[in-house]
Amino acid sequence: MPEKQRLWVLPWGLYPRRVTIYLEEKGILDKLDVVPVNITTQGMDQPPGKPAGSMPILEVKRPSSEGAEDGVYIVQSVALLEYLEDQYGPGSGTPDMRGSTPEERAKVRDCMSVICEATDFFGFYCHNASKLFSTMEEQSEGAAKQALARTHHMLSSLEKMADAKGPWLASSGDHPMLVDCIAMSTMQFAEAVYKVDLTEDHPRLKKLFDAFSARESAKMEEVPDFVQAMAPEMSVR
Repeated sequence: MPEKQRLWVLPWGLYPRRVTIYLEEKGILDKLDVVPVNITTQGMDQPPGKPAGSMPILEVKRPSSEGAEDGVYIVQSVALLEYLEDQYGPGSGTPDMRGSTPEERAKVRDCMSVICEATDFFGFYCHNASKLFSTMEEQSEGAAKQALARTHHMLSSLEKMADAKGPWLASSGDHPMLVDCIAMSTMQFAEAVYKVDLTEDHPRLKKLFDAFSARESAKMEEVPDFVQAMAPEMSVR
């Protein structure tokens, strides 16, 4: 039996959660060797075989045992999701989560671009507002305010693009798509780590969040105490 591909994740992390939510919804969690990586005040664990860098990291090809050939890895969450969707496409017995027509796929990718941009702005806001980063980076209250405003602007744009029937953003089907996994990860991470409710003033996203929260894939591991103690202290809300 061939070895399973290894996937290293920070269990509560923003970008790894995109992937683990997807794996649950796709029904392929058991197809990969998911390796949780812990982080403490002393730093991040380094399990055997894990390349350096942030997570998620999917090992597409293992390095040769003698070291003659390097491993092949995917380190960007969206690229990783697209790769897995290609691997488990039509005929795999799994739900289609990208769209079965050019129009559906374009809609999913359109919405994905917007939520990814909103997530980037939210990250910039956190780095400039949260006590968690105050000793590591120079912070700007003005930059934090602008980033938070841009976050909500992009979320409003996403709501206007969303499927009217819901709860899923790009489809009226009975299961979430890639974009829904990404959006849920962002909203859940914001609430769990920073105590920021990104669904406030965004009823369409609230509808998605509530529907997703009732699903098995939404169960999230506890955020470490040292992160919970500092991250929610925001200079701008």
